[in-house]
Amino acid sequence: MKMDLVLYLKMLKMAILSQMEYKLSFVVSSLSHFFQIIIELGGLYYLFQRFPLISGFTIYEAMLFFGTVHIAFGLTEMWARAFDVFDKYIREVYVDMLLLRPVGLFTQIMGAEFQLLRIGRIAAGGVALYFGLTQSGIHLTWDKALLLTYAILGAVMMFASLFIIQATATFFTVDALKVFNAF
Repeated sequence: MKMDLVLYLKMLKMAILSQMEYKLSFVVSSLSHFFQIIIELGGLYYLFQRFPLISGFTIYEAMLFFGTVHIAFGLTEMWARAFDVFDKYIREVYVDMLLLRPVGLFTQIMGAEFQLLRIGRIAAGGVALYFGLTQSGIHLTWDKALLLTYAILGAVMMFASLFIIQATATFFTVDALKVFNAF
């Protein structure tokens, strides 16, 4: 377990250093993720301009949810992205090579696709969360902040578990992504 953690941290360090090698590419990719989510937020704004209440929710309450989900999904994509593209590893026989190594497959897969550029999605989610919290009249206390933190961590675990279930299904059907996107 300790060896797996040390290896995983080294893999993260290498992934971050390799992504920082081309700083302009990292900045442009992060900004493109940021603005993509901000444009989606603009669509949410215009939807609420037409319909002020949707199922009793105001735009700021929807922004709170929007920000929470995008922060959680961005964090999940940052560290568990390899499980989402696991079918590529199966097709390219990369998994067979990983199985021969003396380290657990889970650790190797988690460290294979760390994407720091998802920080743009997380930042845009943070902007939406900030406006949702400040404009909806919710006064953030310690217990509410802890609840929000647990909600984000719970959503990260939920998204990661869906990625892992999808990767597991890849052993049975190589097109697991298409099967999971059908639902």
